[in-house]
Amino acid sequence: MIKIVFIDHQEESRNRICHALSLQQDFILAGLGTDGYHAITMVREINPNVVLLVPDLPAIDGFQLASMLKLAKPFTGIIMLSDVGRALKEITRIHFTSISGYLTKDTSQDLLHLAIRTVYLGGCLIAPKIADQMDKRQTKEEEFPWDKLSETELAVLDCIRKGLTTREIAEQLHRTEGTIRNYISAVLQKTGLHHRIQIAISAI
Repeated sequence: MIKIVFIDHQEESRNRICHALSLQQDFILAGLGTDGYHAITMVREINPNVVLLVPDLPAIDGFQLASMLKLAKPFTGIIMLSDVGRALKEITRIHFTSISGYLTKDTSQDLLHLAIRTVYLGGCLIAPKIADQMDKRQTKEEEFPWDKLSETELAVLDCIRKGLTTREIAEQLHRTEGTIRNYISAVLQKTGLHHRIQIAISAI
């Protein structure tokens, strides 16, 4: 079972997401809260696999909260849910956090289910409409330094783009998981990116 904690102060969107989660037999909504303090308490007590957050939480900003939770529970996947307009404005803040997924609140149930399972397995997923805007913005600001990467590093990058976990990449490229982590670190260093989700966005 995938244990999930969901934090959202808006009743309408909270009810919709809760309904979507209830449709999957391998999901269990282990905690439901309305602010950052609820999140901290529940994550500490429940130790969930995945936390769903919104950015505009009372008391503690969702991005700040994501960083706090990731420090406390590094193996917990975090997915941010936001409206389209706000998500695009917040694109530049993503690299300051430990977010593994970024979806819009109106995301389809299928994409939400896929994101939760992807993050649970150690991957990352971002809504296509947000990824497209991020790609356009990055293209305008700076061309991705493809020529700095080796053939194997490019292969790893392509696997990340497909949403594969570290273990799946290792199996596909016939390498150990430790070796794949080293390649990912090398890609981060050569490109100036900060974490795996930025690699995925850049690859897209």
